[in-house]
Amino acid sequence: MKNALVCIMWMQQLAALLITRQVIGNFKEAVLPFIVEKAKLMWIGVRIAESMSADSLQHEMQQFAEQSVDSAKKTDDESVNDDDNEAHQVETRKVGNEEIEIVHSGLNLTQAEVEAAMKKVCTLSLCYNS
Repeated sequence: MKNALVCIMWMQQLAALLITRQVIGNFKEAVLPFIVEKAKLMWIGVRIAESMSADSLQHEMQQFAEQSVDSAKKTDDESVNDDDNEAHQVETRKVGNEEIEIVHSGLNLTQAEVEAAMKKVCTLSLCYNS
């Protein structure tokens, strides 16, 4: 009788230890890396903000606004030119026995330009991730 009670107590303690170990492992695997990454991003943001004075920050904002206006004007001009040259955007290629028409629309970017744009988007998404 006494041995049975001791065995039941050991099983309960073992179950509690296994459950506790599983919960701690899940916390280390899921929550801890998330907290560490958020802390790193916050620290980077703090260092960047500390390194900028009010004047340099204002200057950066003005440059950004000017670039936005310039790029908007440039895309408006390009869209007008694209409408005029729409006939030059169709390309015919022969693949096997069939001819395929490829219609180019939008910007013609090189691989390096696409990767640079993607890098900027990824970097900004990390900064503004909620």
